[in-house]
Amino acid sequence: MVLDMLAGWSAARINQFLERRRETAFQKVDRWERRVIEGWIHTIPHRAVLDAPCGNGRLFNSFPHTVEHLIGVDADFGFCAQARRLAETLGLESEIICGLLPDLGLPTVDVAVCVRFWCHLPGWVADRLLARLLMCATSIILQFNEDDGTDEAVALSVSPDCRLDTTRRIAEVASSMNAEIVRVARHQSSTSRFVLLRKG
Repeated sequence: MVLDMLAGWSAARINQFLERRRETAFQKVDRWERRVIEGWIHTIPHRAVLDAPCGNGRLFNSFPHTVEHLIGVDADFGFCAQARRLAETLGLESEIICGLLPDLGLPTVDVAVCVRFWCHLPGWVADRLLARLLMCATSIILQFNEDDGTDEAVALSVSPDCRLDTTRRIAEVASSMNAEIVRVARHQSSTSRFVLLRKG
């Protein structure tokens, strides 16, 4: 049926159709990610928040108005400029730092939020970075993608180090830093996963 529909379309129209479907799927995951963050951040102290990488500030609206200080970190200068403007517009007391997270001295915060970059890191880099984050944050909301063998995981070019044992590796690093996974959320139709880590 779909093939019959596409038969009379030009290549440009087919590409537009496919792009719209991909965007819709991305938007669904994006909304789910925001709901998880908004639901979890209210259950933990959150006066000082580290959003890394913060990108253009897309998650800033997800943080409660009770956040007293927001620290955003991203390696892209353009994203940092957009994040600064958005933080000002929202009236957030913020510090937006342009740089690579592993290279920065991390401040003490109540919660670190790390979304959409974990699986782009080799396993040992991710483990070391998690240990560093656990030294500066009481709680961490961490999103990652697990390669569950689906076509989507292959299409997303999930790192070879990001297999189904990612949650176990995160738990091991957390345990070595006197922390534990207290909540887990899995998106029903994607490889996206969230864990909430808390120091004991």
